[in-house]
Amino acid sequence: MNSETLVNYNHSHALTILYYEVLRHFRVVTEYIRSRPIILVKLDTNFMSEENLAFVPRKPSENPIEKIEYLPKFLSHLKTQQNLLENRPVLEAALLDTSHIEGFNALKRAAHRHNVAALTLPPLSPPVFSVPSFRFFVFDMKTGGIYDDKKDRNISIKATIWPEGHQLLNEDERLSPIGAFGFPNANNSFIARLPDNTPPVPWSGIEMIKIYISIGNQKTGHDISFSHITITGIDENGLPTKLVDKNYEAEGGHLVLGNSDSIRLWTFRPLTPPPSPPPPRPFEEIEDDAKINELIGHLRYHRAHYSRALYLNQNTAERARQLNEIKLLHDATLLEKVENRPLEMLGDFIAYPCANSDWARTIKGVIDRLPLLDDQKLDERLVTLPTRGIFAEAKLGHCNASEEIDNNRFWDWQQSPIPHMAPDIAAIQAGQHLLKDMNLQSSSIPQSMVNIVNPSAAPDPTGLAAAMNVFGTPNIFRDMSGRAEVADLLKKLSDNSISIAEAANKAKEIQAKYGGDSVSSAGKGNGGGGRASSSVGGPRARPTEPSAANRDLHDMMNLTGNAVNRNLMSPETAQELTEQAFREAYTPESLFQNIANHGQQPPAHPAQQGGVTDVFLQSIATVNFTNSTDIDNFFQNRTNQHFIDWFNTTLAGKGDWIHKRIAGDTPQILKQRFTNFWDNIPIIFGGQIGLIQFVCLMSLAINEINGNLISKTEQGRGGRAGHKGLAYFFDPIKDVKGSYNVAPNKTALECFNNNEFIKEHGHLKLGTQLQKTKDAVWNETKYPSQFLTDENPDINGFIMQADFYKYRGRGIIQITWRNAYEQLVNFIKTGYTGASPIILKYRNAWQNLTNDSVLWRSTTGDWDHLFGDFEFVCYSINVFNHWKGDFLTLNLTADELNGQGRGSIYNVGLKMNGKTYAATFRRRVIQILDALGNQQPASSSGGGVGNTPETITL
Repeated sequence: MNSETLVNYNHSHALTILYYEVLRHFRVVTEYIRSRPIILVKLDTNFMSEENLAFVPRKPSENPIEKIEYLPKFLSHLKTQQNLLENRPVLEAALLDTSHIEGFNALKRAAHRHNVAALTLPPLSPPVFSVPSFRFFVFDMKTGGIYDDKKDRNISIKATIWPEGHQLLNEDERLSPIGAFGFPNANNSFIARLPDNTPPVPWSGIEMIKIYISIGNQKTGHDISFSHITITGIDENGLPTKLVDKNYEAEGGHLVLGNSDSIRLWTFRPLTPPPSPPPPRPFEEIEDDAKINELIGHLRYHRAHYSRALYLNQNTAERARQLNEIKLLHDATLLEKVENRPLEMLGDFIAYPCANSDWARTIKGVIDRLPLLDDQKLDERLVTLPTRGIFAEAKLGHCNASEEIDNNRFWDWQQSPIPHMAPDIAAIQAGQHLLKDMNLQSSSIPQSMVNIVNPSAAPDPTGLAAAMNVFGTPNIFRDMSGRAEVADLLKKLSDNSISIAEAANKAKEIQAKYGGDSVSSAGKGNGGGGRASSSVGGPRARPTEPSAANRDLHDMMNLTGNAVNRNLMSPETAQELTEQAFREAYTPESLFQNIANHGQQPPAHPAQQGGVTDVFLQSIATVNFTNSTDIDNFFQNRTNQHFIDWFNTTLAGKGDWIHKRIAGDTPQILKQRFTNFWDNIPIIFGGQIGLIQFVCLMSLAINEINGNLISKTEQGRGGRAGHKGLAYFFDPIKDVKGSYNVAPNKTALECFNNNEFIKEHGHLKLGTQLQKTKDAVWNETKYPSQFLTDENPDINGFIMQADFYKYRGRGIIQITWRNAYEQLVNFIKTGYTGASPIILKYRNAWQNLTNDSVLWRSTTGDWDHLFGDFEFVCYSINVFNHWKGDFLTLNLTADELNGQGRGSIYNVGLKMNGKTYAATFRRRVIQILDALGNQQPASSSGGGVGNTPETITL
């Protein structure tokens, strides 16, 4: 074995070792040799059944060669854990999942705990809950509005406990003294006791307390009323227990008695104490039970497999007993007819070798009369098996983890190698370190550095005259660059006096005349316009540095990328600059070569480069989506991924999707919102859609709201430098957005002078100051600096109701402008037929108003509330689509889809954000379709739709 040191000098190379498996091929021949008779015995092989172990032989058959069937329940004894342990060796050897071995160990521990518990004394009984007993009782009787207890016509009470029958006593037989009930709404409290020599009465023996009320002198109409009666028992420990709590007043009135009568009051019953909770089981026992259940569940699920293992490994003596108990005719048993040696289990049958010669001849005769089976014919095949060891091959590859060369940093490690090897350690040298003899002699003075040099002779005037005459020769320095010929050729191309093919031939002649580098150098000059020396096709890269063109383009892309990230440049501007730099990087030589490759083909329009192919349209002709499930099934079948995962992995951040991806929440929430939105296809489109319609609307959502598919209201909090808050909507921002204080919105000045607007919003903050204002600044597109820009109703409430802020972008596709919101108002009033309480609320409120009045009176909060309803968000896309000429309805032919008219992909972007966005939108959609299999057709001339590398404009 050799060991070497590998050093990576950042050359973007990697060593790839490919391992190959070496196979051997065997010729295997299978042929029928012989057969022997067997007997199939029917058994019940469900060893996990709950039936007991018993043999139930069937009646012997009259036909000696008929199958002998019986139903032995020989394996059902395994229902007990003990029998599972007894058969553990067999079951464990046949386990399909070795993780269940721990289940047998858990069974053993559980059985041991059971045996220990059987020999352990039972725990002591819990203490018996005692019921309190009472000797004294407290009566609280509150009178109502009727009372009269005087000496000559007093009211007395007596009380008796039932079912014991003890009468409660005070000083005498009566409990209340004379005059006790002499005041209205007064509580009268009495203490009663059991008679002498009467033991305390337990609570369980007091079911009812009967109070007898005696009203004296009833002829005078004497009566009494009670509002609340409470009886409390005092136990032997002096603790109170409430037995009766009767509140007549709470039940709606008072108990009024006009004659002597009895009141029967049922007592509260003693509560039964809850049983003592069982002691908590140790975690080890719970875990063992879980493992046992998993093992038993596994055995039940694969009962056929384990039945076979158990039966084929059954004890010979036990199997002989079972076979001997199967009775046949003439007192014979099955054990006499077969060998006690099972061969295989086939379903519910066990195959035994036939040991009876009569049965064997009968079986063989039947087999001989049958045709030769396919399994008995000669079979020959090749079997491939791997050999021991592998074969390895090393190849030089490319490392995809290398960093790109950044000219702002040092990268050329060949000029400064990595010191990967440690210096050798010098050997120790022995010896004495003595000072050498010092020379104390003074040194001599050095010679002077001043030298006298004689001047050189002047040139010979006679000889120089001949050289000066040479410079006077006309055209002595001939132009070797061919610049004049190139300029003439370009002039002819510009005025169409020469064809493209003739220009190509002329370019080849110029190249042949001035050499391979002459035409390239024709672009050079002192004017600074040429880039031949630092462009594609210029000098090749040397081993120690990249080509100048690559370095310049790389630096430029870094600069534009940083500018986009810092919001100093829009992505569209950066893309335009990059494309222009690539076009200018071509030398005249490569330019002419490009012209020659194009031949007579006319230049392609930028909007027509790339496109949907007829082959791709045919392949998706039957793809229709009705809900999110259809979409998910399509992308799972096509890409093995959900659309969100596929887009973020395959397209996000690449090509025309640079700086774009589906984001804003967790993947689970994003996918749930995706499902909720696309389940509303019937609302959004009015019916099912095709693949390209899905891609178009999803591309709009990714551009507008990062594909989050949740309604979003345009906010100015982030804004741009100098355009924060309300100023973000009021001001135009270069390469970002225009002002919203222009038509089709009403300007803020128009709003502040409209009577309906003032009536509805004049009470808001700044309403008194700004209504009926004549300040023309509110008619401009620069937010007035004297006003704050906070999006806060307590600061700018009146301003925030103006059109430039109220009718800003909302929803999935950011619907903007007053005229678009007017379509939504009309839909709410006349077109909605659903049951959304939010939409119905505004339909009822706006039903009797004109659309224009609604637009003046509605508030920013109203529209935020409406766009917070998901059903309205879906309908808003439908309404906007119809208003814009059904731009989401696409044509079905490639020419129409790739064009710029109605039904084209370009038209979708045009209707949303104008021409600049339309071209970008179309390229983004085509990029998605290309990733789904929309292959562009090849062309031998280098042209064709989707394959033109450069648009030539002369």
